[in-house]
Amino acid sequence: MNRYFLIIAALLCSLQVFSQGDSITAMKKSKFSISLFGGMAVPVGKFSEFETMNPNAQNGIKVYNDFSIAGAAGTGYFAGVDLIYSIGKKINLGISSDFSSCSAGTVGYPEMYEPKNVLGGNEFSYEAKNWSAINILLSPSVILRKKKWELMVMLKGGVQLATSPESKMMIETIAIDPFNGDDRSYLTYDQPALNDMALVYGGKLEGRYAICKKVKLLLNGGYTTSNHSFSSGPDLKYEAKSIYLGVVNTRKYSIPINFNKKISLLHFGIGLNFSF
Repeated sequence: MNRYFLIIAALLCSLQVFSQGDSITAMKKSKFSISLFGGMAVPVGKFSEFETMNPNAQNGIKVYNDFSIAGAAGTGYFAGVDLIYSIGKKINLGISSDFSSCSAGTVGYPEMYEPKNVLGGNEFSYEAKNWSAINILLSPSVILRKKKWELMVMLKGGVQLATSPESKMMIETIAIDPFNGDDRSYLTYDQPALNDMALVYGGKLEGRYAICKKVKLLLNGGYTTSNHSFSSGPDLKYEAKSIYLGVVNTRKYSIPINFNKKISLLHFGIGLNFSF
């Protein structure tokens, strides 16, 4: 009888230890989660507007020292990842990283660049690569839970590496002379890609729905903003070419680049959150 009692007691103790181990393991697994997401990046504020040159400040090539020929940013895409650690039931601390790419919008010549020198018969061409920004952020957050639903409010702060796109602009002026035929002048500007690192801050609101115990579907919307100072040596290549009476005259300059740009973006994304 005593033997059976000892066996039952041992089994009960074993079950209790195993159940505690399972709960501890579950608690450990719920401490960390990772979110993968992506979607649409929408420029806002000055970042989405064309930069206008002050016509009263035009004094030769010096005017381009504080001006960028890169056009206004258009709607693009972004992708990101959040690594989140649960400090308590509602408070989390995370590390986030995301990448955004936005097209450079079409330039509104002539108001954009040389409004004092507009002549009839002008032709204008412009091309540019994309604006881009990479964020590395520290992201504290608060999560509210109700059954399978979660709502997360996140603050974000860190550093941003931004790239102003490589851009090229060409203005062709045609002057029709009854004696000499067509005389033409060409102004060509080539601006290289420029990088700058600056502090960035913002926030994010995210809704989650549990598909299963460890996987959640998420929808999020966020905002980031950063002030950049893009500068370089005399890398803006400026070429003026004129053709008059069949004679070609070409002048070339290199102009220093130094301009400020506030990069503000709205993000709207969809993704998955994995607990482990």
